[in-house]
Amino acid sequence: MDQDAYKYLGVRVGFSFRQDHGEFFRGISTDVEKVSESLLAPWQKLTAIRAHVLARAEFLCRNSHIRKRDVADLDKTLVRVGKKILNLPTRANNNLIHLSCSKGGVALPEFRSLLDIHAVSHAFRLLALHDPNISGVADESLRSVMRKMLLRDPIPGECCDFLNGKKDGDFARESGDISTQWSRARHAHQRLSSALRFEWLFIEETGYHLNIYRSPNPVCVSPSSAGPVVWILRDEMESHFISQLAGLVDQGETIKAFSSHPASNHFLQAGNFTRFCDWNFIHRARLGCLQLNATRRFSNRGQVPQVWLREGDQPSRTQSLQATLRHLEEKARRHPELGT
Repeated sequence: MDQDAYKYLGVRVGFSFRQDHGEFFRGISTDVEKVSESLLAPWQKLTAIRAHVLARAEFLCRNSHIRKRDVADLDKTLVRVGKKILNLPTRANNNLIHLSCSKGGVALPEFRSLLDIHAVSHAFRLLALHDPNISGVADESLRSVMRKMLLRDPIPGECCDFLNGKKDGDFARESGDISTQWSRARHAHQRLSSALRFEWLFIEETGYHLNIYRSPNPVCVSPSSAGPVVWILRDEMESHFISQLAGLVDQGETIKAFSSHPASNHFLQAGNFTRFCDWNFIHRARLGCLQLNATRRFSNRGQVPQVWLREGDQPSRTQSLQATLRHLEEKARRHPELGT
C-alpha cells in the first residue's frame, strides 16, 4: 500500500506509514539564510522570505500533519534572521518578529502555534463542509474515536467536550488509539488555551460551531462561515503577542502606540521614505534597545564617557532625542514629502 502514495506540491497523498518533513523544513531554513545574506535592502529581504520561501511551508502546514520537532529549527532561524534584518539585539523580545506589518512587526510566523491553529481549523472545516457526504464521513470518524475512549456511543455534546480538551470523568481514560485528526485538534486546543480563548459547541439545527472569545467582541463561527476561521485565530494570536509585549517593563512602552494604526508602519513593506540609518534606528527605539549609556547592560557605566550638560548624568531616551535638535531643520525639509 505504501507504494501507492505520492507527493503533490510537497504534500504526501495516499496511504503512508510515516511522514518525515524534516528535510523539507531544513531546506526552508537554508533558503531563509541565503536571502538574509543577499544584497537586497532589509525590507526587500523580508518580502522575499514571506512571499517566496515561507509560502511553500505554510501550504504544507495547511495540508499535512507536521510534527513540532520538524519546525523547531525553522522557528529559531526566523527569529534570528528577523532580529538581524531589523538590527535588533538578541535580547529583544521575539514577539515583534511574529506581528504583522500593519502592527509594526515583520510577519514571520511562529510555526509551532501555526500548526496548532491549522489543526483546529482543518477539523472544524471538515465538520462544516457543505457536502453532506464528506461532512458525514468526518462526523462518523469523530464518533468512532469517541467510542474507543468512552466505550459507548457518544452524543454531540461529548464530542465537543473531547475537542475542548476535557480530561475529567470519562475523558480521563486513554483510548489507546493511533493519532487522528481529531486527537491532534484536541491536543492543539489544549496548547492554544494558554494564549487563546475558544471552545467547540454543538447546535442541533446547524451543527458544530467554534466560539472565539475575542476582545472586545466575541465571535461565533458557524458552519456557513467556516472560511475565515484561520484568519480569526491568527488575529487573536497576534493580539496575545501584543499584550505579552506590552506587559514588559523595559520593551513594551510603545507597542500600544505604533500597533494601533497601519500609518505608523507605512515603511515596513516597501521602505517608503526610509533611509538605512532610519531603519537601523527605529526598531531598537521602539523596543527600548538603543545603545545608550543609561541602558547599557553588563558594563561598568563609570567608565563610559559622559557628554551631557551636567557631568555624571546618565542619558535617558528623551535626552538622546533632544540632543538631535541640531538636525531638526534638515528633517523638516524631508517630512513634508510623507504626505505627497
